[in-house]
Amino acid sequence: MLCMSLPVRKNLALMLLAALLVATPAGAAKPKPKSKPAGNGRPATENTAARPEAISKDEAVAMVRARTGGKVVRAERSSQQGRTVYRIRVLTAEGRVREYRVDAATGAMD
Repeated sequence: MLCMSLPVRKNLALMLLAALLVATPAGAAKPKPKSKPAGNGRPATENTAARPEAISKDEAVAMVRARTGGKVVRAERSSQQGRTVYRIRVLTAEGRVREYRVDAATGAMD
């Protein structure tokens, strides 16, 4: 093992620290800005005007869960006849899986 005096070790440590600081890119210290949500949880870059949605998927899931009393096993967003709908599958107390559709614009459930 090398025996170095305290001043030599101190200088070596300072040189290593300086080398690390120089080698680190300036942009690495700054986090990249994330796009801000457009008020509905989606990034502002999405076109929200083309798809007006009165309720979110989470709200639709809560509505179906409250009405059926079952356990939601799957929820997905899809398009039906040009309208956005949430397809929510529920496991009922009887052990059957039922699918409910919730219109994203009106909140109507069938």
